[in-house]
Amino acid sequence: MKLSTTSAAPRGRRRAAAAVAAVTLSAAVYGGLNLPSAQADSPAADITDIVLTVGADETERVISWSASTDGAQGVQIAPSSTLTGDQFPASAVPIPVDAELNTSPADAGQASPTPELAHGYLVLEDLKPDTEYTYRVGSEGHWSTTYEFKTGAAKGDFDFLFLGDPQIGSSGDVALDGKGWGHTLDVASELDPDAELYVSGGDQVDHAGYETEWDAFLAPDQLRSTPFAATIGNHDVGRKNYEQHFHVPNHDASREYYANGNPASNTSGGNYWYMYKDVLFVDINSNSYQVSSGATGTGNAAHINYVTDVIEEHGAEAKWTVLVYHHSVYSPAAHADDGDAAKRRLDFPKAFSRLGVDVVLQGHDHSYSRSYLNKRGAKADAAEKPAAPDVTAGPGGVLYVTANSASGSKYYDLSEPDVTLNNGDMGPDPLDEGDTDKDGHVRHWANSVENQEHVPTYIRVSVTNKRLTVANIRSGECDGSTPNPAVQRNTVDGEWCGTASNALSMTDGTWKAAKNPQGGVGSVQDQVNVHRVVSAPAAAAIKGTPKVGSTLTATVAGEWTPGTTPTYRWKADGVAFGGTGSSVVLRAAQLGKAITVEVVGSHELYEDASVTAPATSPVVAGTLRSATPRVTGTPKVGKRLTAAPGAWTAGTSFSYRWMANGKAVAGATGRSLTVTGKLKGKRISVQVTGRLAGYATVAKVSSATAKVKARR
Repeated sequence: MKLSTTSAAPRGRRRAAAAVAAVTLSAAVYGGLNLPSAQADSPAADITDIVLTVGADETERVISWSASTDGAQGVQIAPSSTLTGDQFPASAVPIPVDAELNTSPADAGQASPTPELAHGYLVLEDLKPDTEYTYRVGSEGHWSTTYEFKTGAAKGDFDFLFLGDPQIGSSGDVALDGKGWGHTLDVASELDPDAELYVSGGDQVDHAGYETEWDAFLAPDQLRSTPFAATIGNHDVGRKNYEQHFHVPNHDASREYYANGNPASNTSGGNYWYMYKDVLFVDINSNSYQVSSGATGTGNAAHINYVTDVIEEHGAEAKWTVLVYHHSVYSPAAHADDGDAAKRRLDFPKAFSRLGVDVVLQGHDHSYSRSYLNKRGAKADAAEKPAAPDVTAGPGGVLYVTANSASGSKYYDLSEPDVTLNNGDMGPDPLDEGDTDKDGHVRHWANSVENQEHVPTYIRVSVTNKRLTVANIRSGECDGSTPNPAVQRNTVDGEWCGTASNALSMTDGTWKAAKNPQGGVGSVQDQVNVHRVVSAPAAAAIKGTPKVGSTLTATVAGEWTPGTTPTYRWKADGVAFGGTGSSVVLRAAQLGKAITVEVVGSHELYEDASVTAPATSPVVAGTLRSATPRVTGTPKVGKRLTAAPGAWTAGTSFSYRWMANGKAVAGATGRSLTVTGKLKGKRISVQVTGRLAGYATVAKVSSATAKVKARR
């Protein structure tokens, strides 16, 4: 394992471009990494807000923290198996880190109870797969609590969780919002204990400069054991506090990725990307959609250029590409009609389809939606039905998902499509006009599912080589049995929870309703399997004559997805025969039967697809390869004549009929004939009849011999 405290190169787009000062954690160098003791005039720092975040790939993690002073601090880390109780092995010498003073202090009256004047981070590199590590932050005699994290397998399937808008403080009760957020992580870690990443939809807090809100957001211990991938929301962007709390990999702090175009200002911003188990994650700051100038374009164009660069450089390494940003372009609530959302709808979907993005994860609208597969800003498959549990993503098909609040601090009710706004670009779904599904709401055209129940949720994304499964899972209730801040404080529209008929009432000093009739904690509100299927040729055909003994060959018109391996399933009247090659020889068993072949394409990254050739006419009898027989021997009384059939189709059986002057010799049906005196003076010939199953019978007659001579 290696460690780094040096930031990546400013543009940060190539893994190799980051000049990293790293050391290898080996016994040979431990002695040179002693952590300085606190000086008499520099008391040991109090460490708070520790968070484990993603690194550049699955072998990296980043530990970040806040501190009461700047200067020498450090991290002590070792494989958990090497600890004795809570004692680190002697080889686990603390790794020094120079914490930097914060440039953005807490807003007045919103400082943490423990002073947070500085921040530090450490990049852990070359972590071993399937290994649990234990770590702590601080200095000798002044360490934090120890925490553990476990790396996953180097490759293979995995789950990650997408968490929308905790926005701690937005209900008006920071402590209650923190409880709601913590409860969702408790539920998620219990139901999905093997999730390998927590991915943010943005708006961690309500006020970017309120460290009291950041403290509540960072309080759950899950954020110290499962790597968190932060996303900037519009409520996070207004101070540097977000950047002080999260060090992200491959960070590009170019001015066009800041909302005000000024990275040096007291604001947060930038784009970043990372690769995790062959999934390319690209995270952009959607707050900067209208920046007026920049080296790589302006506004959304700059983001499109950035995503293009990253995918062109790293997309070939990835099996899936996931794009994350805060401002949903196809959300189901009031923000769907925002002018900036309409602007992004013009810019983003065409580019994302062209670039091969698979899934876009978004927040901002505090409600849930799952789009139809979208290609260049339109429904990719006109036949896709609402809430379809399985969809197949063809080239350019992108799934857009909007997450509801993971804390329950704030909800936005679903809005009705308004064709008078933004040129009607978020009008009604033709499949739900007039509220076809009778749920009291008309969906927007882009969305297959829209949901608001006023309960916290999180989204689980399960990744395999060939399929993504996206599930929206309830993590809260309506009846007060779980934290649900917006409900408990009655800041929800309509005063209901779960369904409009499940009304809130004040009970024991808090607002609540009956249990959610839609489903309790841990139930799945919506789920979809996104299948990626091999692109198959348009048609298949069978070349050759359907005749016993003939060779048939399967051909296709069109191309497979590059890297596809075809196999062939031959059938005669629906019964398999002949193996899996592209050609087959017809045998007697296929006589009279129609032949079909299904050509199946298999690929490491795609589900199989197939194309079937039209059936042939029934197989007819084959034509035997035959020869004119010969009579060997001397035509003389007392001598033996023998029939030589010649070269026939292999496996042919023969019968014989001897003839004298063209008339059959009685009883002479063997391969040989002993010439008798009755045959004297006659010319002898033989008829050879060949038979083979599946072939037409063939009879051939030899030339006649000279006249039979008498015995001497």
